Amino acid sequence: MNVYALFAQLLELVIALLLAPLLTGWVNQCRAWLQNRSAPPLLQTYYTLSKLFHKDVLIAHNASSLFRAAPYIIFACMALASAIVPTLSTELIFAPAADAKMSSASLPWRGFSSRSPGWTSAPRSVRWARAARCWSAFSPNRPC
Repeated sequence: MNVYALFAQLLELVIALLLAPLLTGWVNQCRAWLQNRSAPPLLQTYYTLSKLFHKDVLIAHNASSLFRAAPYIIFACMALASAIVPTLSTELIFAPAADAKMSSASLPWRGFSSRSPGWTSAPRSVRWARAARCWSAFSPNRPC
């Protein structure tokens, strides 16, 4: 592991998390412009996030631990998804994970494009069922 790669990965993640609300604000302004109406401020999503972070937490007494952990799990998944996409550097820590996921996601499509008898002789519903079974696997080494 390289110190530069770790720094680049963390910097990329921080920039993605800080600029995501700005992109949402820009999209909202473009929508308003296309619909010929007044747009909210560009920083409106930052204002909304600030308001939500200052609210009190309200959790039921009988709430499960999954209910309490769900926001953290969702945030971690979104942060990991943004960390996998290389935007600032190509030598990233999570690059092998992105390669493995893309290779496992592209496995079913090679059967659709080729003329292998196992894929073309089956009905379309069977081919899609086989593709869904391959997509559900997180390991790129799982045979289809």
